[in-house]
Amino acid sequence: MPSPTDRRPRRYRCARGHFLPADFSPPATDPDDWDDECRCKPQTISIKEPTVTGRQIALDTQPRRIQRRRTKGWRAPEGAVYVGRPTRFGNPASLIRTDLGPRIQWGETGTVGGWPANGQSARGYATELYRRWITRPEQADTLALFRALLHGRDLACWCPLPADGQPDHCHAAVLLELANPTE
Repeated sequence: MPSPTDRRPRRYRCARGHFLPADFSPPATDPDDWDDECRCKPQTISIKEPTVTGRQIALDTQPRRIQRRRTKGWRAPEGAVYVGRPTRFGNPASLIRTDLGPRIQWGETGTVGGWPANGQSARGYATELYRRWITRPEQADTLALFRALLHGRDLACWCPLPADGQPDHCHAAVLLELANPTE
């Protein structure tokens, strides 16, 4: 059993709660002045931004369309939904190249046709076909499902983003309008 003289020396703490050096002997001054003797590193407080999920972002701002990229290090924002062709949200109307020039194909083995010669772009025509198809009465259940799954979410697709003031010829823009009505 240790004798009372073998006890450890008393250790003092600074106002921040850090131990002062073992050889510290308290001066007769106020204990608040002992901080000068503290040899600990100054505390740096890092304020971390709160993590916000895609669902929370959508509640704060209007959902937007994002162009996917293959750039090294690029990541889709958290909560964004990819709506490209291999997904259930994909546009069945695709542009194909034929001997007669570019054509629109509906589905994988569907009909192949041209588009009106009224100056509308092929991408714009394929987007309009998608809008007409998804808003048909027989697609009401599909549209209701898409609205439930995509409401308030950012949508990602490979289509290029439009220039300022230009129309957005992408089916993801159609889905954004239908899933997030402004009325």
